[in-house]
Amino acid sequence: MKKLLFFLGIMMSTYYYSQTNFVNGYFIDANNNKIECLIKNYDWANIPNQIEYKLSDESNVETIDFGRMKAFRIYDTPHYYKKATVMVDFNAKRKEVAPVEQSVVLRVLIEGKASLYNINTIFFYQKDDGEIKQLLFKEYLEGIKNYKDNWFRTELINELECGDNAAKIKKIAYEKKDMLSFFRNYNECTFSNFTDYTIVKSGMPKYNLKIQSGVSFNNFSKDINFLSLKGDAAVPYSFSTDPAFQASFAIGVEFEGILPFNNDNWSIYVSPNLQIYNNTYSKTHYSVYNDKYEAGWAPSTGTIVRSYSYDFEVYTESQYYFLELPIGARRYFYISPSSRIFIEGSFGVIVPLKVTDRIELNQINTDPKAPPYMLDGNEFNPIITSTTKFGAGYTFQNKFSISAQYSLYKRISNIHGNSISIILGYRLF
Repeated sequence: MKKLLFFLGIMMSTYYYSQTNFVNGYFIDANNNKIECLIKNYDWANIPNQIEYKLSDESNVETIDFGRMKAFRIYDTPHYYKKATVMVDFNAKRKEVAPVEQSVVLRVLIEGKASLYNINTIFFYQKDDGEIKQLLFKEYLEGIKNYKDNWFRTELINELECGDNAAKIKKIAYEKKDMLSFFRNYNECTFSNFTDYTIVKSGMPKYNLKIQSGVSFNNFSKDINFLSLKGDAAVPYSFSTDPAFQASFAIGVEFEGILPFNNDNWSIYVSPNLQIYNNTYSKTHYSVYNDKYEAGWAPSTGTIVRSYSYDFEVYTESQYYFLELPIGARRYFYISPSSRIFIEGSFGVIVPLKVTDRIELNQINTDPKAPPYMLDGNEFNPIITSTTKFGAGYTFQNKFSISAQYSLYKRISNIHGNSISIILGYRLF
């Protein structure tokens, strides 16, 4: 486990050097000069205050903020931002409208005859080269009643009515999806050229299907149950074998969905796989106790009236077929354009399918107090259990992958313990 954590620490240390690339873009400086350059793309979820850029591959990295630039754009991405002075009311939870003039940075969503901008969940628009105005929406409580003031609909009807869109405006929601659809339709209705910066082509598939195979090195113990027989009484007892280090083999598939932010560095996945575990165990277990207490007393306080022990030669042969269904999240870190390392974590269930089990107990001591015994309660238990995994790995050419995974705890029928797995993968598409 310590080695795995150390490996994860090494990978995390590469984050600052490998997670992003410098890509083509430009910025507009305070003197309205357009500077073509290479901009480090962090694939921001929120609006950035500054950028890192280079004038060429060989140039030093420089930083510029919106105090010294008016806009920047990274080509072939949705990242286009511009500074503007607007009247804005940021408090959508207050009934009163109280706009204040501020200098803000806007994300450009659509640019054309009717342009659309936003700051997080607040939208702005601009018609032709006119003033940039806020599309106002309020949602607030008065007492226990919730109110919505859709001021933006009135603004759209007054300023951007075209064709039959008035009826659609009355139903439009103050959400990005609806706003984008409306502004696209308006620009098309007015036969205007426009650019939608939210539509970009990604060079990486958004979904991956992989075939996988691997080996798990399991450190499992086995529960053995038996009855101690004395007269008409049958006292149940159990003990666990020593942990046995044994390999099991797995084959499966993985469905991975790439999340559309942070340069496609995050994904979620489900990875069903079939595993086969075989094990043979042989060992002598000494002093397997079964103490009988005085009737009517709790075992922790009762008086021992008979104490005995068993020494057993234990022999088991086991074969387990089980299905694992982990669901997890993965974080990639670029080393080069064609290779990445990743860390991952998952939570899943284990479904036992079939068990072939042979257990032998041979008593080798002659304790006169020890009554006869019989095996009981070792039948196949089909209960579904859970498991948690953490891991790390490497992908090459976006096709081949290798990973190491550590399972904190597994239980399959009557065996339990932890395991380390080595998984090889090949992406089909």
